[in-house]
Amino acid sequence: MIEQASLATKRQFENFERFVATEHIEHEEIGPNGESEHPRTRDFNYMVFVEQDKKDKQLYLDEKRDGGTGVDSFPTSLATVGLIGLGVDIFQTGFAKALDFRCEGLGQWRGKAAWVIHFSQKPGARSYLRLWQTKSAQ
Repeated sequence: MIEQASLATKRQFENFERFVATEHIEHEEIGPNGESEHPRTRDFNYMVFVEQDKKDKQLYLDEKRDGGTGVDSFPTSLATVGLIGLGVDIFQTGFAKALDFRCEGLGQWRGKAAWVIHFSQKPGARSYLRLWQTKSAQ
């Protein structure tokens, strides 16, 4: 089942050429009294490009916010980069090598039958799904 899910995901991903959206980020600090302090927000024009490496056939995503990838325009010193990989294709070799997969049986998704596949990070393996970057550690 995991191989079939991988093939279905690959077919869907190949149809996903470009993605454009407006990304809205809200940052709130919580004070000692439990209430929000110093709320900051920022909207970005967000675009994703899908590229396939000619040598290893691995699909790569390139994300841009307002034409760049820098963290200086985020509301705080913390920026998120690479979150798009969470919903795209975890079965690709580049991601899958750091994950353990287990089929948990048949389930439902949007009212239709779907295989439920559990995946988790392998102990000691580097994560390729999410990267947190700060202004001071670029």
